[in-house]
Amino acid sequence: MPNGSLDKCVFPGEGNTSLSWEEICDVQILHFDIKPHIILLDENTTKISDFGLAKLCLTNINAVTLTAA
Repeated sequence: MPNGSLDKCVFPGEGNTSLSWEEICDVQILHFDIKPHIILLDENTTKISDFGLAKLCLTNINAVTLTAA
């Protein structure tokens, strides 16, 4: 990847760029299937693919409870 690995963006340290996903997304989407190969990096733009299991969440809901099987 031209900008290094994803962990440098997810865990920004000195000299690394923060992606600020929360600031650019105004629709709450529960993906349910995040894996490293689904997160795509192009320059400093992050894109998430494969929304097959995703659900839209109403914007007035502040908390989501998830249960692991």
